[in-house]
Amino acid sequence: MSGQQIALVLLGAVVVALVVLGLSVSRLGRLTRRVGSFECAFRRSEGPSASWVTGVGQYGADSLYWWRARSLSVRPTRCWRRSAIVVSERAVIEESPRFGRQVAVRCSVQGEAFDLLMSPEASAGLTSWLEATPPTISRVI
Repeated sequence: MSGQQIALVLLGAVVVALVVLGLSVSRLGRLTRRVGSFECAFRRSEGPSASWVTGVGQYGADSLYWWRARSLSVRPTRCWRRSAIVVSERAVIEESPRFGRQVAVRCSVQGEAFDLLMSPEASAGLTSWLEATPPTISRVI
């Protein structure tokens, strides 16, 4: 390969990297501006060594959606039906310089346990959203 071909390949790689970065930033911006969205980290409740994955949650009409922060996917990574979410515990995490005061909320859906880490305001919003579940209509046959 000549020097000119190597330069073109490197230029192409830089352009592709910038496009991917731009799409990622644009996606995250669109997610955080949606009505009912909030910053929210997720981890499976497999013990204290499980790592948090940063993301964005959004309250839907009947589901809670969660997207990874670092992804190009337009679909949510996780989706939980409102009627199936059971909150078993809340714990205030000590204030950190990076995230401030956070609340870890232990949830389960059909036996799958997981934790959500969010601001106290988002935790209050989650409680309100869960309590505002529309009543179910039972049919008598």
